[in-house]
Amino acid sequence: MSPLSLLFNHIDEKTQPQPIGLARIGLGLTAIMIALVTHRDIMSLLEPGTLQFPVFSWVPLINRTSLYFLTAFSLIASILFTIGAFARFAGFSIVLLIIYRHIMDWSLYQNYTAMLALFILCASLGNPGAAISVSSRRLTLVPLWPQTLIKFQVSVIYFYTALSKCNLQFLEGRVFQHSLTWLAPFDHPALWTACAIATIVLEFAFVICLWLPATRAWMIALGTVFHLGIVLSFGFISSYMGFTIEFISVYLLYL
Repeated sequence: MSPLSLLFNHIDEKTQPQPIGLARIGLGLTAIMIALVTHRDIMSLLEPGTLQFPVFSWVPLINRTSLYFLTAFSLIASILFTIGAFARFAGFSIVLLIIYRHIMDWSLYQNYTAMLALFILCASLGNPGAAISVSSRRLTLVPLWPQTLIKFQVSVIYFYTALSKCNLQFLEGRVFQHSLTWLAPFDHPALWTACAIATIVLEFAFVICLWLPATRAWMIALGTVFHLGIVLSFGFISSYMGFTIEFISVYLLYL
């Protein structure tokens, strides 16, 4: 069978809706958090004397009154997506709102918000409200290809994240030395370098092993512990929490 035939067959393939339904809830909760974080960030940007770096001069920076309406719309869309009501419309709305955040000012760009927009966009191309939602009356099969796109993005993110860490500065392990205070009694350069190497190896392993049935369950468990450990070690910062919830949510698509 030709690669083109395999591609068309995959586009026509259907799967059970529960995994995308569970993933939708996690992504929706992250979108709620991002709506609140965006409100805070734009409010700070509107403070007198704050330097602004618009991405495009024709994109207006909204005023405080308009910001409250924007935040309200963001929260409504995020809540609707989370509970699965008008999930496609809500999902596309979230994506547009995140795009607007990113093109409003360079300082508003965050990797985890861009990643969320891609995940929600792919989920919305399918039928994210088909299960575990207020709008689902009976289970119906959903397209598999949007979920495959999300999983492909996960592999790409892990690959380039691991690749970016392949440098002497990261391999020195200073970031772990400053953050993993519970390992302070064992302070030694070899320990921190081992932590750095283990992180790189694990992230490269995610690229392949999440796709393999024999290793998938182990990698999902390791990934969950890995991302929760980042939050516990480096702090409950919105970016770390966003990455953690997003990745644990999309892990459900591998089940």
